[in-house]
Amino acid sequence: MGPNVDAFEKELAAWVGAKHAAALSSGTAAIHMALKAAGVEKDDIVFCQSLTFSATANPIIYQNAIPVFIDSDFKTWNMDPQALEDAFKKYPIQRRSY
Repeated sequence: MGPNVDAFEKELAAWVGAKHAAALSSGTAAIHMALKAAGVEKDDIVFCQSLTFSATANPIIYQNAIPVFIDSDFKTWNMDPQALEDAFKKYPIQRRSY
């Protein structure tokens, strides 16, 4: 994309102590890349904040995974910790063996 972006990626990688960094075009692209890096696959459950817009859940769908929306806390508007805990009980983590 150009020398400025290349320099930014190199500086960011150095700053966080990583070998590489990638500047992406959007937050949606970043979420999609993170899901791929985490190994999210078809039919995996991915918890998602309910107070959001479609671009937050779309990358989950791109991976053919299933978004499960977690209610927001009335005071903070962030993900409700109790609702998240309940979701972990309802959807236990499935471990894959490769």
